[in-house]
Amino acid sequence: MHEAGVQLAGAWIEGGLRLSNCSIECRINLFDCTLDAPLHAFDARLRSLNLTGSSVVGLRADRVAVAGGLFLRSGFDCTGPVSLAGARIGGDLDCSGGRFAAPATTAIDLSGAAVGGQIFMGDGFAAEGAVRLVGTNIDGDFCASGGRFSNVGGVAIGADALRVGGNVLLDTNAQVAGEVRLASAAIAGHLSLEGSRFDNSGAVAIHAENAEIGHALILRRAAIDGRVVLTDATAGSLADDLDSWPEGQIVLDGFRYQRISSPAVSAEMRLDWLRRQVPADIGTTFRPQPWEHLIRVLRDIGHARDATMVAIGKQHALRGAGHIGNRSDRAQFAPFWHRNAALLRLRTTANRSANLAGNTATRWLHDAYGLLAGFGYRPGRIVMWMLVVWLAGGFYFDRMGRDGIMAPAEPTLLIAALDGTKRPSAQSGPGNCGVRNEVAPEFYWWACPGMPSEYPHYNPWLFSADLILPVVDFHQFSFWGPAATYTTRSGEVRAMAGGELSKIVQWSIVLFGWAMSLMFGAIMTRLVEKD
Repeated sequence: MHEAGVQLAGAWIEGGLRLSNCSIECRINLFDCTLDAPLHAFDARLRSLNLTGSSVVGLRADRVAVAGGLFLRSGFDCTGPVSLAGARIGGDLDCSGGRFAAPATTAIDLSGAAVGGQIFMGDGFAAEGAVRLVGTNIDGDFCASGGRFSNVGGVAIGADALRVGGNVLLDTNAQVAGEVRLASAAIAGHLSLEGSRFDNSGAVAIHAENAEIGHALILRRAAIDGRVVLTDATAGSLADDLDSWPEGQIVLDGFRYQRISSPAVSAEMRLDWLRRQVPADIGTTFRPQPWEHLIRVLRDIGHARDATMVAIGKQHALRGAGHIGNRSDRAQFAPFWHRNAALLRLRTTANRSANLAGNTATRWLHDAYGLLAGFGYRPGRIVMWMLVVWLAGGFYFDRMGRDGIMAPAEPTLLIAALDGTKRPSAQSGPGNCGVRNEVAPEFYWWACPGMPSEYPHYNPWLFSADLILPVVDFHQFSFWGPAATYTTRSGEVRAMAGGELSKIVQWSIVLFGWAMSLMFGAIMTRLVEKD
């Protein structure tokens, strides 16, 4: 045989070609040839096989060993299955520009094959039927840029347990009609789905459960109609845009990535991304892992503010999903309550009422915690609210002082005139001060001209601060307070209009101050979890 091997161009070969169990040391080149029957090469040992531009009705070469490359490219047309299960190819498998038609069955089967170079299925490649790469090992890249894969209603690319030493490039206007399966695949480089279209409406479009991606998962300018499953998948980084993710069709539980390498890193965009999960994962069976992992990644890459916003968004999502205050009613109780129907009905009603009250209180407290402290992620809000309440209290008690409702809390000042004599009734003039309806406005206690210098003068702003700051004493709360009554000239004691309300406001501010101070201290000392 000539040292150049077998080279045929434009030949018509009847009856097919049978190379099974053959060992051929020379190259076999069949350019633009036509075979009217399948080419068989089971367990054959070949130097290389080149069928560029040829037409065949099937290629059966399970467990074939090719030292060099296998070329089914540039116009290669196969109208039957191509079976290369368990094949060993030392070089590249190049199917660029080839057409493989085996509708409703397997167009190309590379299950368990090992390719020492790269696999090319792009640049005009088209497959009708499944392309199987289950358990396939590729030392280089799997490049399917611009390829067409069609197996409507089934698996278009089945690459479970695929092992790739380089990248998987299913990008640059690639089109897939059917499911892409990459479950448990190990990809050392990138998985690029950029600029491609995936159609499997009502079913799974991309299934990458437990997949390991060494570098980036690239999903930009893609169009996906179907579910994207990334359960327990890992990636070195995530390079995506929001519009490429289908709404309500993402499964992210267990998906882990080390960083985000895209402009879509703001909290607003990432929250929108999380909300695109399947309804159950953000509803009845809320999955916290995607939220917690995103929070951790954002902090690691220096986006602390965005991480905080996502953490707060998670709490709102939990509330919206009904996972806050969702204690359910009990069906079984102690044997005593099951003795008769009346006792059981009483216990059931009590349990239901307790749960209703408890769940309602839990939701209210959760909402208040979010409003006042950002669920512990924004303790500065506590200071802001205390400042607001202090200002409101200052204005309020300034008005109450001017209205003659504020009075000294020291009893001796209330029952005796400032000159030491008993005050039988309200009288105007120096040293005879009182509350509204007792004296003229210029002798209200807040501006009393005869107040002893050693007694703290009333200051509404310090009074409000004294109320809201439990560990600070400005000598106001202990010495001043709203008067609930006044004494008429005849000595009759009557209720002061606005007095009781002022007392309620006073003690409400005190309780608010204690609650905010304790909350702030607990958050800052980490005595309570932020969630």
